[in-house]
Amino acid sequence: MILKDQEKEKDKEYFKIYRGFLLQISDTTNTIIELRDTEGNILIESRREGRGQREQRAESRGLGGDDGLRDIIEKMKVTGRKRVQGYYNGINAIGLSLGEISDTSSMVLIAYRQGDNKGHKKGFDLKTVKLLEEVTRTISEGYSNHLEINSMAQELSMRYEELNMVYDIGRRMDRFEYPMNNIALIVRDLKEIIGSDIVWVSIPTKGIDEFVVNNNNPLPMKIEELKDKVGRIISILLEKEADKIVTDDIRKYSHLEGYFPIPIDVIGIPIMVKYSMAGFLCTMNIDSAKRFTTGDVRMTETIAEQISSIITTIELYQNLRDFLLSVIKALVATLEAKDEYTRGHSERVNKLSVSIAEAMRLGTEEIEDIKWASILHDIGKIAVPEEILTKPSHLSDKEYISVMIHPKKGYEILKPIKQLKGALDGIYHHHERFDGTGYPFGLKGKDIPLSARVIAVADAYDAMTSSRAYRPAISSKECINELIKAKGTQLDPEIVDLFMRLI
Repeated sequence: MILKDQEKEKDKEYFKIYRGFLLQISDTTNTIIELRDTEGNILIESRREGRGQREQRAESRGLGGDDGLRDIIEKMKVTGRKRVQGYYNGINAIGLSLGEISDTSSMVLIAYRQGDNKGHKKGFDLKTVKLLEEVTRTISEGYSNHLEINSMAQELSMRYEELNMVYDIGRRMDRFEYPMNNIALIVRDLKEIIGSDIVWVSIPTKGIDEFVVNNNNPLPMKIEELKDKVGRIISILLEKEADKIVTDDIRKYSHLEGYFPIPIDVIGIPIMVKYSMAGFLCTMNIDSAKRFTTGDVRMTETIAEQISSIITTIELYQNLRDFLLSVIKALVATLEAKDEYTRGHSERVNKLSVSIAEAMRLGTEEIEDIKWASILHDIGKIAVPEEILTKPSHLSDKEYISVMIHPKKGYEILKPIKQLKGALDGIYHHHERFDGTGYPFGLKGKDIPLSARVIAVADAYDAMTSSRAYRPAISSKECINELIKAKGTQLDPEIVDLFMRLI
């Protein structure tokens, strides 16, 4: 109802441009001309506000003319005739249809005047009727052009929104490392652009199930029940090699009485991965007043293709990541093979560091950075002579200095690898001390990158609980006491407290 009222107001504003034109025709033909919608409401009228017109208005209404004019409109609606004439209590009237201009707009031009002072009907002559028909045709064509221009403007606006969304998807994909996070954003953007009640992307084998609902429009059933029923129908149809599903009532496909209590407008598009259907993208309208357009279908298809591309990118990235991780683990294992006492150290530090990061509820990106930094934190020792790494006695000052350069060397070795950019801080600074007496820069407290503070705790624990060439391992209980002593000096006290709760 609100939308219809808004459309009427827009029509009234548009038709004001014809008022001067109608006034001239009204004076020429000695008639009052009105443009009304098919409910009888006046959009514009050719009335001057002089005394005579006010008297004529009052007289025509007093004679019941308005009811007569509505009767003409009703006859046109019932019979489908384009022209109806009548005589109502001294009022001669003719109604001319502007035609079905659009799905929602149908209007009638009404021309009327009083009979002569003797009460004779005195209808409209042929010349006047032809003139009024031409006026009707002019207004009809003008309004049709107006609607077409508005439709084109809306279409251009829609296409701009679509292109902007596709551009945003491409821009997000440039970040590459975490494309999965973009799917939830894409689903929300699509719902806003096409104005649907529900957008749902389901890819079970990838663990993807994004279901976004317009909370202003109540669902006909519980979400899980709706997902189960709609998902089952869409999956069955798409598996029969349908390239898409577009329907204004999904009940057409259910073949079960009462399967859905109301019609649901649905677009269903398959998500293709490696030439087979991995899932689907579905948009739904619960509100029967809304209907999807051809543009909505095209937009949904475009986004389904983008999601397919994202999934493919994820798989390629995962394969590349796994390959890189395997190469790095082999490299670390080669390095640790120099010293039988440190074999497996980096992998253990990696597991401990990731556990700490997850317990801290860090973001996916931060955890990923800590994962890479922890397994590579000692990679710079490849530049340290083997006899120093395996020396069973205490190191000389010169030897200790050669060991101290390994964080810097690790940073320099890995800096050219773009995908490891987020891990560099943890590698470079894992030997900084919380009190500022560490190396290579003597950073203090929270100035030390978080990833480095996490790795420092995990590194200290594993180092103390593992045997080295120069000393035996200590028990976990003894190690915990040492970690407590190191709180606030070597290690971040908050991370130490969390780590003790973990182990």
